[in-house]
Amino acid sequence: MKVLTGIYTKDSGTITYEGKEVEFHNTHEAQEAGIVIGSGIVLNMLLDPLLIFGLDMGLAGAAWATTIAETFAALLAIVYLRRPGDIQLHLRHLRLRWDLIAPCLALGVTPMVM
Repeated sequence: MKVLTGIYTKDSGTITYEGKEVEFHNTHEAQEAGIVIGSGIVLNMLLDPLLIFGLDMGLAGAAWATTIAETFAALLAIVYLRRPGDIQLHLRHLRLRWDLIAPCLALGVTPMVM
C-alpha cells in the first residue's frame, strides 16, 4: 500500500491501471491521481440516480452521467497537468490527427452500423 501512495518506490513488479503501467514518485502524485479518478467515480454515482430516476431518462441517463463524469475527470486531469513543473500541455499540440483517426473509424464504424 505504501508503494501505491508514493511513500516507497517499487523495487520489482509493476502497478497497472486500466492496462497501463503507472508509477508514483511521491505522495503528491498519488493523491492527485486519486482525486482525479475518485472525482469521476463520485460524480457518476451522484448523477446516475438523478438522471436515471429523477429525470426519468433510463439508460440514456446512465450514459449521460458517465459521459459528464468522465469529461469532468479529464478536465480536472488537464488542470493538474497544466501547473508549472508538470507535463506542459499546449493547445497547438492538441489537434486531431486524421492519419491516426481514419484507421480507428474504419474499425469502429462497421460494427456500429450493424
